[in-house]
Amino acid sequence: MAKVPASQLITDLLNRLNLNTAGTLERVDALRLLNYSQREICQEHSLSFLYPPGTLSVVTGAATIPATIDAGKLLTLGRVSGDGDIDYVELDRWYEADTDTYLQPAQTEPYVYTIAGSQFLFKPSTFSGTVPYIAQLLVVDMTDASNSYSVLPEGWETSLLLIDAEYEYRRLQNEPQTTELLARRNAKREALYGSYRTSKIQAKTDREQKERKIEKAQLSDEAEP
Repeated sequence: MAKVPASQLITDLLNRLNLNTAGTLERVDALRLLNYSQREICQEHSLSFLYPPGTLSVVTGAATIPATIDAGKLLTLGRVSGDGDIDYVELDRWYEADTDTYLQPAQTEPYVYTIAGSQFLFKPSTFSGTVPYIAQLLVVDMTDASNSYSVLPEGWETSLLLIDAEYEYRRLQNEPQTTELLARRNAKREALYGSYRTSKIQAKTDREQKERKIEKAQLSDEAEP
């Protein structure tokens, strides 16, 4: 079984909607719906199928955020030595982070980082080298072509994406069957998230590093006897 190309997804969606599959405007609108649904599906959670590893090239404590990743999603930067993660520090605490170095050994590799504009900043600022990372890719829109594919895992482009896009169309048209479609769409979304969500205990949206840190602290407090 192979993934269904975007051009066929457009045709399948138009067939579901009883619209002209060869009409230029119809195909443009169908593609817009499919891309909208894909972005919405992928925005809800950090999803493991969008997380290939990569490396950052750090020069004197700074590195440009790759244009292909979503820095607002779950993000892990690894220590160069491979023995753990680099700790995240909120931007408003950057200059006070680890200013007390008493009993702390001299650091030769990054131990904390923050995000400022389009850059990662690291301490110590003298570090230059490579840093491994795992970060969620930005979702790239499909095109009406046979070599363009959904970022969703194989099978989900037909079992979820088509239903989601159909629901959005019928909702906008105020059609009565949207209640049933909504239930099917929600069930399919939860099935996807249950299989590919990177964390089973995170908030439904994880745009902010700060919110994730607060949530982890609260969960830790609740777990204490």
